[in-house]
Amino acid sequence: NKNYSQDKMPRPFLILFAAAVVCAAGLLTGCATTRAVDAQAPAGGPSVPPAGVSAAPAGMSGPPPPLPAVALDADVLLLGEVHDNGVQHAIRARWLADLAARRRFALVLEQLDRVSQPRIDAAWRDGASPKQLAEEAGFRFNGWQWPFYEPYLRLAIDSRLPLAGGNLASAELMAIARGQQSAPDLMTAPGVEWRDADEATMRDAIEKGHCGRMPAAAVGRMIVAQRARDAGLAQTIVDVHRRSGLPVVVLAGNGHVRRDIG
Repeated sequence: NKNYSQDKMPRPFLILFAAAVVCAAGLLTGCATTRAVDAQAPAGGPSVPPAGVSAAPAGMSGPPPPLPAVALDADVLLLGEVHDNGVQHAIRARWLADLAARRRFALVLEQLDRVSQPRIDAAWRDGASPKQLAEEAGFRFNGWQWPFYEPYLRLAIDSRLPLAGGNLASAELMAIARGQQSAPDLMTAPGVEWRDADEATMRDAIEKGHCGRMPAAAVGRMIVAQRARDAGLAQTIVDVHRRSGLPVVVLAGNGHVRRDIG
């Protein structure tokens, strides 16, 4: 983003969740060095888990990995996820509780809509319950597994962490994919490159994700929608960082925080 001078660019730190290993790397070319962390490597004792999170999540052998030390000074912490993996959600809930005890940050969720931000702010300010806040934020209870995300919203309420929605609303995405609405500015901003190779990579990922059964035209619309969501998420990160003056933690699917096409 050319609006940021090099010395003011936030320093992101990326964590992608796989089945058993967490990898971390710098994101946003030119503003961070690349680093990697193996989440299974011992690096000190685990923190005390927050309410509702077990000391050793079911399905995981041994104690959960501790919060990576680099998270303590990153300006932007991107936590990827496989949406329905309960072990990963339990680990992230522990990490966020640990981080909140050490520093204040703003929290951005892919599962909450950008367009709902005024309602999110009002609900957060008025002391709404996690469920009420999620309802105001456009959380899709028929799609996302609410028990996995409730601890994040509860932490934001209890620790008074600024909370923001990072997703485009379904109606917006449909209109953008159909060419009926312009895409977010960051999607076509000067300096933002989208090469034929990037298009092919995303097309391959979408086709494989749908077992090769999706019509080519539908894949093309999904590519546009995915890029729009990523651009909207990136804009939210920048806006929240500038507005709050706080480091930003982002919870999103692995595809959205990929270093190459995320």
